[in-house]
Amino acid sequence: MTSDKFDFTVAEALVNAVEQTILVLEQKNDEINHRFKDLHDGFKDSEYDVYSLDMGRANSAIKEVMSQLRSVSIALKTYADRLRDATK
Repeated sequence: MTSDKFDFTVAEALVNAVEQTILVLEQKNDEINHRFKDLHDGFKDSEYDVYSLDMGRANSAIKEVMSQLRSVSIALKTYADRLRDATK
């Protein structure tokens, strides 16, 4: 933005980009989880257990990032809606 006014077009583009990022993260995370579960049948040793814990932590971290991105998207939409309503 070149001024101090709220740019609804930029805000909508940012919300769309955040939502698209969430979808991609969910898709890739699901793919990794499916591959990981398929590996489970072939490798059931102590090293697999350690790997499983690491994958569980990574999965939790990715889900936390997606949750935070959703919060950003919702907050930005809410802010834009309030500004839009205030200018009517």
